[in-house]
Amino acid sequence: MSKRKGRKRKSLSQDQIRTSSEAIALKDSKEIIVITGPRGSGKSTALARYCKPSELHKMVVIDTEGRMPEILRRNQKAGYSFGRYVQAYERWKPDRDILNSIAEGNLPWSPNVNSKHSRNKIRGALLDYWDWFKETLDNVLTNGCEYLAIDTIEPIEAAMTAWAEKNPKDSGWTGKTAYGGLEVEAVRPLYDMLLDGIRRRGIHTILLSSHIAPQWMKKEMVPGKVKMNGRLKILSQFSTFMGWMLPHVGNPKDEPACAVLKCRWGDETVDKENDEWEDQRPSLPERIPLFNWKTVRAYRDGSISFDMINPIPGERLTKAEAEMIEPTMYNDAQMKLMILGAEERREDRNELINMFNGNLFAVSEVENKLSPREKRLARQKEENKG
Repeated sequence: MSKRKGRKRKSLSQDQIRTSSEAIALKDSKEIIVITGPRGSGKSTALARYCKPSELHKMVVIDTEGRMPEILRRNQKAGYSFGRYVQAYERWKPDRDILNSIAEGNLPWSPNVNSKHSRNKIRGALLDYWDWFKETLDNVLTNGCEYLAIDTIEPIEAAMTAWAEKNPKDSGWTGKTAYGGLEVEAVRPLYDMLLDGIRRRGIHTILLSSHIAPQWMKKEMVPGKVKMNGRLKILSQFSTFMGWMLPHVGNPKDEPACAVLKCRWGDETVDKENDEWEDQRPSLPERIPLFNWKTVRAYRDGSISFDMINPIPGERLTKAEAEMIEPTMYNDAQMKLMILGAEERREDRNELINMFNGNLFAVSEVENKLSPREKRLARQKEENKG
């Protein structure tokens, strides 16, 4: 059996092991907050008000749709301001139809879609936007910034998709389009690397918003049915907390309610008598009737108690809400299949280095000029020989 060549492995000292463990713990402690909902449901406010007023100067906000100016005005009136505010919508104004098409896997620059001039113009604009976005992150994620809010994430996802499709050798895309080939092979690993690169710059909380929209059939809106824009199903795997803004009649200032789609907050308990770990108790109900971060903190520290078995009115999804939300999320079996396709690419992520400007995504040196796909095929060929 032929021996595979590789780097000589060095043993780690106890200090290095301890340092590595601390680094892993630090990375795991960082959070990704995802807020979704229809237009006007309070997503921008949810992102902007995550920090307490005294920490607002530590937040960087990238506004892709121009939804933050009123919040900026209120901040200024109260005597506070964001650490950095980027008007990304002035760089490229998102086209909702284009964003929806890309999110659904229908690339508007594909053959037989639009004119050739229009196709090149759309993709060219997105590629320029992606380059600008990476450069902007390098410039604004400076020392002292701890929070990054992107409102909304869909334009960034569209630009990311355009780059991955345009550069298959660097992104690792094999050219397959069936069963979400571009999504699984290139976009998801690239998304993972983007978030990881942001966290390594000292950002411990990433806040993202994304739209939902009504479903249409034969030019008529389907009552009670919605579809998710963007990659919320992918973000559900990365996120610490994922909330869906809902209207709630009766709140004093028309505050929204929030369906808790995902929550990793909470501590496991120990059954000392039987020496067993007990399931982690949820720290939030399935529905928060009056959503703001003060209320969320009160649930988490126990100031507001709740009963998952016999919830009070407002803390359980209505039948209509549950029927609307359920079809939009992957079930466990679907998600496992999706992750399976992406997991085999995890080791390749560290080799996708110099595809970007700057050092935002760099984690190691490039071993050679082969693409990740070429390296994987070479390894498989060598193993088959043995």
